[in-house]
Amino acid sequence: MKEVSADLTVYFQDPYWVGEYKRISPGKIETSKVFFDYEPLTSQIYNYYLKNWKKLKFTTTYQ
Repeated sequence: MKEVSADLTVYFQDPYWVGEYKRISPGKIETSKVFFDYEPLTSQIYNYYLKNWKKLKFTTTYQ
């Protein structure tokens, strides 16, 4: 069975708040960034990812 982990980091990069989502699996790391005009609440971030998961564009880095 393939093990996959995920990480979400939200940080401020003037002038936007950035949500950086990482999927980590053996041999590769995939990342996707989302930009917010305001500091998002945890519930807003969660709802955003639930509604837009299939629309995210990931870039891949091989380890």
